[in-house]
Amino acid sequence: MMDPRFPRNPPRAEVVVLHPGLARLTLAWATACRDDPQVAAIAVTCGALRPVHARGDNWVLEGLASGGGILHVCITADDHLSILRHGPDSDPVALRLPLADALPEAS
Repeated sequence: MMDPRFPRNPPRAEVVVLHPGLARLTLAWATACRDDPQVAAIAVTCGALRPVHARGDNWVLEGLASGGGILHVCITADDHLSILRHGPDSDPVALRLPLADALPEAS
């Protein structure tokens, strides 16, 4: 006999995004890497990016590029993806891309 305290099909756990701003930034970066050849070329020069909490719901992704450069990616206050790369062995890059329409709004 089955114990009624343990249902056969328990309800699914609800997924809660702890940091909506970080999720939005990560999605914006992945979308830009997929859709923009210039961003994809920059992403190839950089290994893993680590999230850095800036303030409130604002986040920055940063990492080291090949050749010792540094890459910073963030969403600006006017909803653009800002990509900055600078370093000793590469030309500086500053891109400002409008966010894709499919991205969720900041909370």
